Amino acid sequence: MCPGRQSRETPPGVRRAPDYLARAKGGLAGGPYWFSDYSIQLSRGFKALKVWMSFKEHGIHKYGRMIEQNVAQAKYLVSLIEQTPELELLAPAPLNIVCFRYRIPGLNVAELNSLNQELLVHLHESGIAVPSYTTLNGNYALRVANTNQRTRRDDFDCWSLHSFASGTSWNPNSLQDQ
Repeated sequence: MCPGRQSRETPPGVRRAPDYLARAKGGLAGGPYWFSDYSIQLSRGFKALKVWMSFKEHGIHKYGRMIEQNVAQAKYLVSLIEQTPELELLAPAPLNIVCFRYRIPGLNVAELNSLNQELLVHLHESGIAVPSYTTLNGNYALRVANTNQRTRRDDFDCWSLHSFASGTSWNPNSLQDQ
C-alpha cells in the first residue's frame, strides 16, 4: 500500500489502534477511514527525525568525513601503542575502537588486570581521558571508542604517551608493592 493512494480497505497489518485512537460511532472518532491508517504508526516516537534533520542540515558527506577522521585517529592511536613497549594492542582496530593495556614484564594476567583497572580509575579521576573497558580473552583492556568530532591527534599524544609510557603522572610500580 502506498500512502496517499486511494484504497477502500486498510490492510489488517497496518491497522493498529491503541487506546487513544479508539473508534466511535460518530464525531471525529467515527467513520471507516482514518488518516492514521495511512501514515506512520502514531504510538512510536519519531526518533529518526533528529538524524534526518541533521543529514538535511549538515549533509551526509560531512558525516562521512567525520567518521573517516575518527577512524584515522584510531589508526594513529594504534601506531602510538605499537611504538610504545609498555602498551599492548589486544585486538585489531579496523574502525574507531581500540582495545589495549599497559603492561609490565613479569606480571601475571591477574596482576596486569588489576594494574589496568587502577590505571583506568586514574585516567578518569585525573581528567586526562575517559576510556571505557572490556575484557578480551581474560585480559582487562582499556577501550577507546573515538566518536567525538572535536578530538584531535594531539589529544592521543597527550594521554597515551605522557600518562602511560613516561609514567610521570602515575606510578604503576605502586601496585607491585602491595
